[in-house]
Amino acid sequence: MMTIIQTHWPLIVALLFSSLLIILFMYLNSNYTSLLKVDSKWLALSMLPVLIVLLTGGYIYKFKGFGIEIETSLKEPIKDKIEFKARAQAEQAMTGTVEERKRKLSDLYNMTAEKKKSIERLSFINGYHNYDSTVVAEYLNELSNLEYIELLGSDSRFIGVMSADDLAGKEDEFVQSLAKGTVLVKFSHFIVTDSVDEDTSAIDALALIRKNTKRNFLPLLDKQGKMKGIVTAASLEKRIADDVLQASKRVSK
Repeated sequence: MMTIIQTHWPLIVALLFSSLLIILFMYLNSNYTSLLKVDSKWLALSMLPVLIVLLTGGYIYKFKGFGIEIETSLKEPIKDKIEFKARAQAEQAMTGTVEERKRKLSDLYNMTAEKKKSIERLSFINGYHNYDSTVVAEYLNELSNLEYIELLGSDSRFIGVMSADDLAGKEDEFVQSLAKGTVLVKFSHFIVTDSVDEDTSAIDALALIRKNTKRNFLPLLDKQGKMKGIVTAASLEKRIADDVLQASKRVSK
């Protein structure tokens, strides 16, 4: 019994959550009829947690319920379905001599507010020696929308990504590990090395996030191994929910 629970716990949790949603909708329908009328779209929404677990867990590859069939939509490449985060070219917080360091900080302080807000990720090269922890800390402090730290190899190809929040307060250790080329080891608990490409489907991307990564996001790489943006679990789940509701509306017409 315990083995069954351990193996299928995501499905069990999803079933419980969906049951609670159905009870809530039924309660509202009974006591607040003017507020909510339970129809196919609300029933479809309540079953969404189960649907996601069934699809991402490999239990089924097609979901039919309430007249809904959404397999084709869910299997479409994410490049046509998802709004990526951190799509803009990453800034590189490189420093070298004292003069270069001053110039880099001057560039940062002279950025317009709009430019600062547009920067969602910083990129660093593993094995590069001329980073400065003070400059890195200033970038983290000044860039209010910074979310991701991208790590590159000496050939400028992607090797990993981590949350900017995980770097705060660890700038010295981070810079030292970059210089030694050991950042993937030192920060292994934070760095996501898995990735998806543009042809990956929403379901497959979400399954990979839940199965293999340390965070609720994955980098999207192009065919040259360059990072094009970030795909989050929340954006994938929203896309799946939208597909379910749209399909439900088409059926109910």
